[in-house]
Amino acid sequence: MELYQSAMQEQTRREQQRRRMIRWRKQKKEKKLDMVEERRRLEKELQRRVLEARMAFDELTIRSAAEAYRHVTVERAALMSENVALKEAIEDKLKVKAQLERETQEFLDQIRSNEPPVLARRDDDGWCVQLPNGAPSFYFSPFTWE
Repeated sequence: MELYQSAMQEQTRREQQRRRMIRWRKQKKEKKLDMVEERRRLEKELQRRVLEARMAFDELTIRSAAEAYRHVTVERAALMSENVALKEAIEDKLKVKAQLERETQEFLDQIRSNEPPVLARRDDDGWCVQLPNGAPSFYFSPFTWE
């Protein structure tokens, strides 16, 4: 009797499993069909919107070509005037730079003609060294043995 009951339970369990699998496969097919339909709907929507965008772009380019040409012409004129102003500013800066270099060289030549080649003043443990080429002076203190 127990053998019969266990066999019946096993058969019932298998039948339930078979029904669950049938239901799961059916749901899977329905879900797949829904996804395919959704994809088709979205593709049609995309094609419609692309077509609308192309039509709007065509109208926009035809209508605004003259406006774009006018805008480019005005921008070109503004850039040319800015270019001229920048060239003049650069020339002024170069003139000032050249004048400063010339005056600096004259000043250095004048200082060099009035100075001895190397001036050294002795102090207790070192001395200040001044160089004739306009380099900054420095204080030199020799090493001690202590």
